[in-house]
Amino acid sequence: VDHLEERGELDRTIVIYHSDHGAYSTWFGLPEKAPGICSERVCRVPFVWRVPGAAAGRVSGQLVENIDVGPTIASLCGLPAMDWTDGRDLSHLIHGDDAPVREVAVTENAWSRSIRFGPWRYVHYPHAMFEGQDVGELYHIERDPMERKNLYHDPAHQDTVHEARGR
Repeated sequence: VDHLEERGELDRTIVIYHSDHGAYSTWFGLPEKAPGICSERVCRVPFVWRVPGAAAGRVSGQLVENIDVGPTIASLCGLPAMDWTDGRDLSHLIHGDDAPVREVAVTENAWSRSIRFGPWRYVHYPHAMFEGQDVGELYHIERDPMERKNLYHDPAHQDTVHEARGR
């Protein structure tokens, strides 16, 4: 940013600080992301934008995904919409409108699939991975941000598990 400012380019440059996935950095005793793990610590990543004309310091809790970068840059630069991608334009968030972007955010890898919707994180594992056993994860992120109480097999939460499977 200092470099851009020194050269008079800051007011016409979009700066994005972002990551493709998180790492545990010793949370839960794990040094890094492990294959098949879709926890909030891995899936939630920094997504910081500095856009000329946008107010600084805004924070949004909306669900967004990495694939939203392209459509957002196109929109901010006045380019045609990228109607061939699943990504969504986030420019309204950057300019102060906190309207939802999507109902579900998805994380996929070879060993698991995870979705975030409302206050929930649901993780699906293929039955073959656990010799046919029904293994999964369900966490209420607002009440259990450290994901310590897996509600997947809890009888009181089977409607939410069923909803998550459908999503």
